[in-house]
Amino acid sequence: MIDPPRPAPFVRPALVARPGTGGGAEPECVPLFFGTPGGALFGCHHRPPMHPGRRTGIVICGPVGQESIRAHRALKQLAGQLVRAGFHCLRFDWYGTGDAAGGDSDGRLERWREDAVSAMDVLRARSGVASVALVGLRLGASLAAQAAVDGGGVDGLVLWDPVVDGAVYLDDLAARHRARMRSFPVPVKAPPAGEPVAEVLGFGLPAALRSDLAALDLLALPAPPGPRVFVVDTGVPTDLGRLRGHLTELGSRVDVVSIDTPSIWIEDINKVLVPHAVLKAITAWLVEQCP
Repeated sequence: MIDPPRPAPFVRPALVARPGTGGGAEPECVPLFFGTPGGALFGCHHRPPMHPGRRTGIVICGPVGQESIRAHRALKQLAGQLVRAGFHCLRFDWYGTGDAAGGDSDGRLERWREDAVSAMDVLRARSGVASVALVGLRLGASLAAQAAVDGGGVDGLVLWDPVVDGAVYLDDLAARHRARMRSFPVPVKAPPAGEPVAEVLGFGLPAALRSDLAALDLLALPAPPGPRVFVVDTGVPTDLGRLRGHLTELGSRVDVVSIDTPSIWIEDINKVLVPHAVLKAITAWLVEQCP
C-alpha cells in the first residue's frame, strides 16, 4: 500500500514577542509538526531573544503518561530559562503521546529513541546550531541517554532523576496505580499485586511497551552518550551511583547534584509544582558547559 502524499508541515505563526517590564522581549515560541509521514510529532521551538544565540541547541525529552502531565509546566519554564540564556530549545511529544500522531498502544522505546534523534535533526535544521545537548526527565532522561549513543554522542546531556532500571520503574508505576485505585471514594478493582497492569493512572501500558521497559538498563549503555553529563538527583530511590560509575568508565565526565525538592511527577497534579532550584541548576550547568 502506498502512503498518501505527506501534507505540508503545519507551523503556526510565532507568538509575537512583547516588551516586558525589564525592557527586553519575551522569547518566541513556534509550534510545529515534524517527523515521518503518518507519524508526525508535535513540538515547540523556543527561540532566544538575542541573535544569533548560542551555538548549542537544547532538546528537552519529557517523561510519559501521567508523569508528563505533572511535569509539563516545569519543563515549559525550563525552556523559558534556557532561551533567555541564549539557547534555541525544542520541546516535543513522543509518538503516541500528547499531540503527536498515534495512541497509547503505539508507544515503543525504540521508536521514541528515533523521535529524540529526529528532534535533534529538526532543531539543527531550524536554528542552524552547530551542536545539540539533551535534557531528559525520568523515562525521558533514559531515552535521551540512549538516543545520544544512537546519534554518536551529544555536546551535553542532563539526566534529571533518570530511570536506570526499567523493571524497577514498572514495579513503581504499578504500585502507584494500585494505591490510586484504593484512594477512590468508591471501590475500584485494581490488578492484584504481582499481576501486570495494562493501565497506569489513566494511560495505557500495552504488553509490548511493558516488555521494552522490563529490558531497559542504562548500566548496559555500550558507548558514552557524550563528553559531559549532568545528573540531577532529587532523592528518588534509584541506582545513580552505579550509573555515574558506568558513564565515567565509558569516558564521560559526570557531574552530580543532589537537590532536596518534591518529585513533581508524584505530587498532586493540582499543586503544579515547579522546582526552581532544579531548573536553575540545569540552566547554570548548560550555560557553563555549552557555548
